[in-house]
Amino acid sequence: MTGPDRRSGFYLVGSAAVLWGLWPLFLRPAGLPGMTSGALIALAMALSGLKVQWRNRRRRRPARAWLLMGVCGLLDAGNMGLYFSALRAGPISVAVLSHYLAPTLAPLFARLWLGERIGGRTLPAAAGGLAGLALILGPAHSGPGVVPAALLGAGSAVFYGALFPVGRELTADFAPLEVQSYHAYVTAAVLFFLAPPVAVPARSLGLVVAGALLCAVFAGALFYEGLGRLAAGRAAVLTYLEPLTATAVGVFFFHEPLAALGLLGAALVFGSGALVALAPPSAGELARAPAC
Repeated sequence: MTGPDRRSGFYLVGSAAVLWGLWPLFLRPAGLPGMTSGALIALAMALSGLKVQWRNRRRRRPARAWLLMGVCGLLDAGNMGLYFSALRAGPISVAVLSHYLAPTLAPLFARLWLGERIGGRTLPAAAGGLAGLALILGPAHSGPGVVPAALLGAGSAVFYGALFPVGRELTADFAPLEVQSYHAYVTAAVLFFLAPPVAVPARSLGLVVAGALLCAVFAGALFYEGLGRLAAGRAAVLTYLEPLTATAVGVFFFHEPLAALGLLGAALVFGSGALVALAPPSAGELARAPAC
């Protein structure tokens, strides 16, 4: 892989993470259960790929690739359903901090699934990013929503961390928009089955659809394009930009408190991303060509 391709991978994944951090702006005012929001968003993701699905309908893929696509859909159902429920259950910073146990798990999943070597900078960077998020969180919150938000966020982290190596492997057989849209059919089906029966007001539907277009369809396309150019563990660390953005949204739009050490935490988050971004490419990255 060339240097420009690798650098563009960092920009793509980082941009996707920033857009993901904007989810609370859409989901909090919508007021829908997390499973319902996740189902609607996944459906929008699936339908966004109809054009590329039709264009590539005659392209042959291994049976294992389609099976893996189903696994990806199941993993994302766990990720989206639990994370969106966490954002609704309690403080945004608690939900995103617990959700971002995922980048510390992703290199381990990548090692087990893809055999990727864990780079010397990856685990220190993940630990530094997590420490930064702890500083952003500041003193312990109190209130009935904290424990549910933390547990739901941590549960989503397991599914999210497993998504990185699975999604990366899929980019060998599918274009990025195909990965995003095909797996979302499974995700939508699972979440619609699990979602409670509720009325969806037009305003709530509009907010969720707008969020889906920006934070799921567009950001997801950036993510899967970038994921094909980076080692899964490195991409996972870069996504620390999501909770940093989400925490800023909580502070400025929902008036959630930010401790005085929050700025130091932000510096640690950015520094962790830079530590990974400036590391020499691994052998796996050099051998990996971007998906076409």
